[in-house]
Amino acid sequence: DVNGKVICFIEREVPFHLKAVYDNQYLLETSSLLDYEGTKEFSFKIVASDSGKPSLNQTALVRVKLEDENDNPPIFN
Repeated sequence: DVNGKVICFIEREVPFHLKAVYDNQYLLETSSLLDYEGTKEFSFKIVASDSGKPSLNQTALVRVKLEDENDNPPIFN
């Protein structure tokens, strides 16, 4: 069913990407190392669109807050 196929994407350039892991399921992953001293928080929108005609879509706001761990890998809450 083409109408049930959902495609997700991040609306702007951020150091994250979406990885399709299963039908209509995505995983948010980092694309590069994150530096607390450089940017403490990221806010961006993820858009989900179906393949119907006309296409329907929904947007979600995502906020990622970093914790300072003395340059060790970040921990997400």
